Amino acid sequence: MTTLHSIPRHWRETWSREPLATMHADAAHGLEQVRAAFAARHHAALAPGAGTSLSFVAGLCLVVGALAALPDIVAVDRGWWQTRFLLPLSLAGLVVWLLADRRPPARVTVFATATTAACFALLALLPERATDSVDVFARMPDAVWLASAHVPVVLLGVAGVAFCGDRWRAAEARIAFVRFAAAVVAIASVLVVGGLGVGLLALFVYGALGIDLTDWYLRWVMLPGAIAAPVLAAWICERLPGRAEDLARPLARIFAPPLLLVAATFPVVLFADGGNDLQQREVLRQVHGLLAVVLAAAFLAMATRRGDDRLRASDAIPAGLLLTALVIDLIALAGLLPRIATWGLTPNRAVAAGVDLVVLGHLVVLLRIVVRQAHRGGVGIGMQAVLGRWLPVYAAWAAFVAFGVPAMFGVR
Repeated sequence: MTTLHSIPRHWRETWSREPLATMHADAAHGLEQVRAAFAARHHAALAPGAGTSLSFVAGLCLVVGALAALPDIVAVDRGWWQTRFLLPLSLAGLVVWLLADRRPPARVTVFATATTAACFALLALLPERATDSVDVFARMPDAVWLASAHVPVVLLGVAGVAFCGDRWRAAEARIAFVRFAAAVVAIASVLVVGGLGVGLLALFVYGALGIDLTDWYLRWVMLPGAIAAPVLAAWICERLPGRAEDLARPLARIFAPPLLLVAATFPVVLFADGGNDLQQREVLRQVHGLLAVVLAAAFLAMATRRGDDRLRASDAIPAGLLLTALVIDLIALAGLLPRIATWGLTPNRAVAAGVDLVVLGHLVVLLRIVVRQAHRGGVGIGMQAVLGRWLPVYAAWAAFVAFGVPAMFGVR
């Protein structure tokens, strides 16, 4: 049996001179250093960018606003330009600002610039159906409409890559971008509503003098300002690091519960008469629109959680949104698959079925994480990590729809 006397003398003297409490203190200090290093690495993606000047932001807003009002400057079809380019212009301005502010590595800058240019080239080259209809959507083939509708999602993914920089593979960096994007939407909405209020006051004052500026204000101020608002909102977010992103948390807490109530009652209302309307095209569009809203609310609620290791009582709302989204997604598939079996694949049906399957896989994985955390007390990967890992899947699917569907189904 080994005793203290069998241990070498210089070891015994060393232990006798160093109290056990000191050893515990050193071990605790070492663990604290490891924890601090991990926390610094975890929050590295949240560090503010290099910064851009107000003059740069103002110039970029003017350029984006002028491009939004291009039909009033040159001879461009207003309906064609606005339906295809307004939202992409707003997101492209955000991408340019993020590249200037974050200054990511050269490969990220090249990727973001090339992808943005390819999106606008696609929008410019996609043809329209030869028809005399004055409705731009009626002149647009389904494949072209789907491609145009998915380009903003691709540009949003490009903005995420520009925001994350060389950490775009890290799930926590992608979650930070979700919070940033939510804050940009909130601040931009405030700017647009404020501009609308000031404009209404000005129109009232000048209208009292017999001067009607309504058309001029809407074309040259309100519309360009609304399209350029995300750039200014992003600059404001950067001036308030850590505070602007917190705007997303109260938004999720305020709007998620009533949205959950409405979405949860939707299947009951839909099947109250037996669900006979589910085969109709317009009803399926409404189902998919509701699914998109519920998914966005669920993702925002998950991204704004303060921790990703344990479930809390407040996580009942995100879990309920995920479960409701799963039910709505299954309802959409139940209405879509018989249409495909009866009338075959069209661009709309193929894209709707594809996105329903992608969402179904993501929801199943997320709900498995919820159940696992509930049973194991938060052991293992969390909801935010799974959310961050799946975000590129949505961007890749949008890129496939935008660039692949017109080639597969034709555009004429």
